[in-house]
Amino acid sequence: MAGKQKILIVDDDSNIAELISLYLTKECFDTMIAPDGETALMLADSFGPNLILLDLMLPGIDGYQVCREIRAKSSVPIIMLSAKGEIFDKVLGLELGADDYMEKPFDSKELVARVKAVLRRYKPVVAAPAEPDVKCVEYPDLVINQTNYSVLYMGKTVEMPPKELELLYFLASSPNHVFTREQLLDQIWGYEYIGDTRTVDVHIKRLREKINDHAHWRIATIWGIGYKFEVKTLYLKFLLAYLIFGFFGFMVVATFVNNMTMEHLKREKADALYKEATLIANTYASDLYNNTTSLDTVKKQIDALDTYLGARLWIINPSGRMVLDSRTPVDVENETVITGFDPTVTGSSYYTVGNFFDSFTEEQLSVFAPITSAYKVRGYVVIHYPMQNIAASCNSLLNISYLMLVILFLLSLIILIFFTEMVYLPLRKITEATEQYAAGNMHYEFQVDSEDEMGYLAASLNYMASEIARSEDNQKKFVANVSHDFRSPLTSIKGYLEAMLDGTIPAELHEKYLRIVLNETERLTKLTGSLLTLNNLNTKGMMLNRSLFDINQVIRNTAASFEGTCKQKTIAIELTLTGDQLFVNGDVDKIQQVLYNLLDNAIKFSHQDSVIKIETTERKNKIFVSVKDSGIGIPKDDLKMIFDRFYKSDLSRGKDKKGTGLGLSIVKEIISAHGEHINVISTEGVGSEFIFSLPVAENGEEEL
Repeated sequence: MAGKQKILIVDDDSNIAELISLYLTKECFDTMIAPDGETALMLADSFGPNLILLDLMLPGIDGYQVCREIRAKSSVPIIMLSAKGEIFDKVLGLELGADDYMEKPFDSKELVARVKAVLRRYKPVVAAPAEPDVKCVEYPDLVINQTNYSVLYMGKTVEMPPKELELLYFLASSPNHVFTREQLLDQIWGYEYIGDTRTVDVHIKRLREKINDHAHWRIATIWGIGYKFEVKTLYLKFLLAYLIFGFFGFMVVATFVNNMTMEHLKREKADALYKEATLIANTYASDLYNNTTSLDTVKKQIDALDTYLGARLWIINPSGRMVLDSRTPVDVENETVITGFDPTVTGSSYYTVGNFFDSFTEEQLSVFAPITSAYKVRGYVVIHYPMQNIAASCNSLLNISYLMLVILFLLSLIILIFFTEMVYLPLRKITEATEQYAAGNMHYEFQVDSEDEMGYLAASLNYMASEIARSEDNQKKFVANVSHDFRSPLTSIKGYLEAMLDGTIPAELHEKYLRIVLNETERLTKLTGSLLTLNNLNTKGMMLNRSLFDINQVIRNTAASFEGTCKQKTIAIELTLTGDQLFVNGDVDKIQQVLYNLLDNAIKFSHQDSVIKIETTERKNKIFVSVKDSGIGIPKDDLKMIFDRFYKSDLSRGKDKKGTGLGLSIVKEIISAHGEHINVISTEGVGSEFIFSLPVAENGEEEL
């Protein structure tokens, strides 16, 4: 006969754990109870359970971490039990490796049925042969391998649950493609998945927490539609625009600037040559036609000018007959005639560009200057300058322009880099942060190292997000605590009553478990009353019924009400009161509630045979009341949280069955409503002292 299957029950609430054990034992299961996470991890190895029932809110290591560590080394089925009923909590638990999730309060018979169902489905995991095809996508600083379920980000391996990795791989495999939440649910979870689209949002949020946006890619939210893996091309666009700017800059220099420079140099050279031609026409050439100088003398002069100007000089008649040529010896017998010579071809200009009536094979800049005598044009001085020389000068200037353009190009690159570092990147960080905040990730942090408006905006956004996050965390914590503190006793009450009705608990044990039910009912009653009190304090703005009363007498009466409790724990209450009577101005009922809560806490956390001291003192029109115990004290890290709602030193909220975690919150609200303050001094292992102030009654008021 096969041995009994073993069930490990992990729950800090002993009542619930015992109830579950009763039902499972009845179904012939062998059970073991672990009250905390450390014990659960130890028993998971030594006890060798076939299934684990795991509570989430445990002292020390919580249920999520326990599940994570067990899953790292074992595939044993896990059913999570928790008062947390949000979709996020369920999804997180299942993604960490849980096989099922039950919300408190649960039906004990349903729990047993689920245990059996999970055990029937459970089969030891056999490693499947590796697929030959490697499913892997790569981007700068990101490698997603679905074959071996690994993610390499910034050179480091990032741990991800399977669904997160599959979602990331699916998005990255189709860059810049937008998927709706429904499409992602169908692709990753399958059509049979029973859940809502918030599951996708939760997974995207966790992916963004593990993998920050990169300069080249990011997981982008398309509002109202879904998500996409966006491969960024903004930098490429910047680079492309910059290159286009450089290309067109060179084109402008090579075309427009070239033409403008050429025209400028041509006109400048023409002006200079025209002055020389005019000077020759008015001197040597004019003397030649006036017969005051010889042809040879003029020839020598224009030859010298040819060398000086680097230009060819002609003296020709209006008919086109060559008189002198600086590049040709004087030959009277063999005359050269320029066919088709027409000095009016230049129109209103004094120069022309071309081969000058087919006299040259290369382009020339030809400048005309008329030779006049007796008010008649006797001939022309023509100076020919090669256009290739002007082009060479133009190219020299253009080379300088190109060099300056390159320098400006590099300077603009520096400016672009500076702009990117000082403006674009901070703005990009701010934009990414706003997207994260809009997506609900208020814990996203970023930093902009700037002392200008960008830095101020970034700091403001960070502060705003942190405040919202703190508020949301407080709200979630409040709801979770209320849920847990209600669901746990309800689970016990419901379970034990059902167990008595169906015979799981025999009749001779009914009284024992009815007392447990009664205690849980009182716990719920106390919690409900505290919640209503706190709610009334908040909604009504703490309406105080002020009057003059003797605080010393209120202290005596409150201490007397704990006489029975003190005798049970052999605790003494020592009163050190100033005067016989000490009148204050306040709400006597609410101050009595303050004293009751403080004294109740002091007794609860004091050791047997210890002393609780209550003292009143008067200083500067204030009455100070001190309640001091010598108990277990408060850890230093917890001091700042003791006035928070539902604060308990027992984070699992399972060991302190009587406390609600609201007493000190109520105390704080009451004292604040009086316009006064309450402080605490505590040393762990030594004790705690609570001190609050009240306004002293004005002179003569106590007699009224």
